[in-house]
Amino acid sequence: MMSAPSALLPSTTARRLSATPFSQPFHSKRGQRQCTCASTSKTQREMPPAHLSRRSTAAILAAVPMLLLSPKAKALIPDDDDEELIEKAKANRKTRLQTEKVAEKEYAKSGGFADSEVVAVQVAVNKLAKSGEALAAGDLPAVAATVGSDAWVDEFQRASTGLSTNDEAKKSANAIFQGIGALESSAKSGSVEEAKKSFVTAVSALQTWAESAGIAASLKGL
Repeated sequence: MMSAPSALLPSTTARRLSATPFSQPFHSKRGQRQCTCASTSKTQREMPPAHLSRRSTAAILAAVPMLLLSPKAKALIPDDDDEELIEKAKANRKTRLQTEKVAEKEYAKSGGFADSEVVAVQVAVNKLAKSGEALAAGDLPAVAATVGSDAWVDEFQRASTGLSTNDEAKKSANAIFQGIGALESSAKSGSVEEAKKSFVTAVSALQTWAESAGIAASLKGL
């Protein structure tokens, strides 16, 4: 009968082999697997649940378009009410323009001229009225001094040029200054009759011009 394998080996070798169990490598690897499993379990405990990650990702993806869409970009997005708003704006603008035109016409009818123009014309009316009083009193030097002042005549001429918007007004304006020039010359020459004729010419032309220019209602004493 065959002896056990350990009996065939020297006693020292048999003791060495018996002291080194064959299961040691198995236990070592098993220990490594246990450590690895423990480490993996710890990592999994530290990680958030999978459904939370998906929820967070979905929230971020939903917020991205709103973050990328600036207020200016939002303004460019077509809106169902855009067409209605545009039509309403056009209607408001048309109404405003019509109101402005009516106001301009009413302003013109009520004597809505530039203050400087009205003042210049009113000064001319006053100067001619003063020269008429002096002429009636036979004071020709006073007449010449009144109508011979270049300041008010120049201002009146500039105003009449701006207010003469039609041919009749322009023609009447020329007649006014011709009459004023003739009145001054007649007064300086001492001719009362010629001065009176020139005065009537100047005043008649002024009245015609004021009507043609549409400024008669804004003047006093004419």
